[in-house]
Parts: sequence; structure tokens; C-alpha cells
Amino acid sequence: MASVSEAQPKQRRRFTIGARRRRGKETSERAAHDAIALSVSVESVRDSLGRKAVTAAHFAHALCQLHSDYYEGKLERAAPELARLRARDERTAGAWTREVRALFVPSVARLDTASMLLGLALLDGRVFSVFHGSGVVDALLADLVDETPGVDAAEETASSARGKAAAAHESSAEPPSADRANQEKQQRQQRHQQQQEQQQQ
Repeated sequence: MASVSEAQPKQRRRFTIGARRRRGKETSERAAHDAIALSVSVESVRDSLGRKAVTAAHFAHALCQLHSDYYEGKLERAAPELARLRARDERTAGAWTREVRALFVPSVARLDTASMLLGLALLDGRVFSVFHGSGVVDALLADLVDETPGVDAAEETASSARGKAAAAHESSAEPPSADRANQEKQQRQQRHQQQQEQQQQ
């Protein structure tokens, strides 16, 4: 009959194997996230923010200022509203980048300004509300769907964003007008029709 002292090494060995498997899985997940490259703009903003803790709005504000001319000046108009948001859920710029990466793996091969801004908006509802009110969300979604090879994956991300838009409208004191809602519906139908035509070609 084996003694207690002889049984203990086997227990420790089993625990060690389990720990190694967990570490291996975590390493694989991190590698998948890190496989997504960053655009020059996103990388430069991340590096400029350094290791200090910032909000999603702060990160988004920096990108909007860098590309204030994008989307017919909509980013420039959204920047002041982002700057007025109070600090909440602060993290390092690197941490925000990793969280946005997790949202898009494996839908996109590179995080550019559009995908980073949309990801930050999905992570912080206040940023989403600012972008939705200024028309940035629709522009980001159109940009993302156009540039993403996997249309299904892009549409899944778009659906998630539209769900947040609906929630933002419900909590807003000023609901969107019927004309605005009809315009957005027509735009969605047109984009859907264009995607179907592209798939048939």
C-alpha cells in the first residue's frame, strides 16, 4: 500500500499538468488577439497615451483629433462632446487596444481608425451615444463592412452596434424623429441590397 508521502507527488504532478494546459490556452488566446496588426494611426495614438490610465472617450478623442477631416468632418464635431465626458472605467491605452482586438478577432486583420473607434464605442455606451448622435456610427459601420473580407462577420458586428443604437435611443430623452428613422431604414436597406449584389457578382 502506497504511503501518503508517495501519493502527494502524483497529486502535485496532476495539478502542474492542469496549470500548464490553462497557461497554454491563455497563451493561445493572447496570440490570437496579438495577431491583429494596428494601423499607423492607432499605434501612434496608443504610444502617445503611454502607460497612464485613460478612458475609452479619451482614446477616441485622440483619434478624432488626429483624423478630424474623416467622414465629412463628423469626427471633428464629435471630439468636443467626447472631451466633456467624465472619467470612468480608466485603463491603459494598451488594455483598450487588447479589448477592442477581442471584439473583432477573427473578423478583421488590422485595427484601423474605423474599427478602433467602433470598438471603443461598443465598450463604452457613452462614447456610442456621442457617435450615434453625430452620425459617426453609420459611417464607421459602412467603412467596416466595405473593408472586411468576411461579410457575415462584419454584419454580426454591425448587428451588435445597431442593438446598442436601439438601447441608446430608448434611454435618450429626445427620441429620433420619424423622418430620421425612415432615412436610416432606407440606408440600411440600400447597404443590404448592395452587399447582395456584390455577393452575386
